[in-house]
Amino acid sequence: MFWQQIRKQSGFSFIELLFALTVLGITIVPILKVFVLTTKLTSYSNNELRASQLAQDLMEEIVSLPFADPQSPASFGCEELPLQPSGGRLLFDDVDDYTIYTQENKYSWNAQKPPRDINGKKIKSADQFSRKAIVYEYTNFLKGKITKKHSVSHKPFKLVKVTVAWNIPGSKPGSLHLYRLVAK
Repeated sequence: MFWQQIRKQSGFSFIELLFALTVLGITIVPILKVFVLTTKLTSYSNNELRASQLAQDLMEEIVSLPFADPQSPASFGCEELPLQPSGGRLLFDDVDDYTIYTQENKYSWNAQKPPRDINGKKIKSADQFSRKAIVYEYTNFLKGKITKKHSVSHKPFKLVKVTVAWNIPGSKPGSLHLYRLVAK
């Protein structure tokens, strides 16, 4: 009768409890690893998306301008340099003026960090990003040759390259390149 009372009592034995905790521990570790990996991939994807937006904004700004300078169409490069990058790019009046955007000089046009809008104001939520643009004369589009010399030219194509890079603590650093061919 005593043994029948013990068997009627419900609950887990110590061994059953240890076995359940072991199984739980073995299964929860891979699940946590997947969760951490998913979080990192999501963070990288968000950074890549933000970089894509920043690159596209600058590219649209560049290609919305005339192909050649309205005052001196035979020149290549920026004719009037704003005093500082924070002064904006309002003086840029044609596509190839953005070649100055990559030149390193005392005014730090190269790889502006944080990125600024056309008026020179910092772009919100982009502090950990930098972006730069360069414009090449594309001398022979069919043969794939790019001229890096910026001379007086009447070439029919210009290749615009925008690069956005990021290095955010706790996330994998990366960069994104956007290209567009502009025709005369």
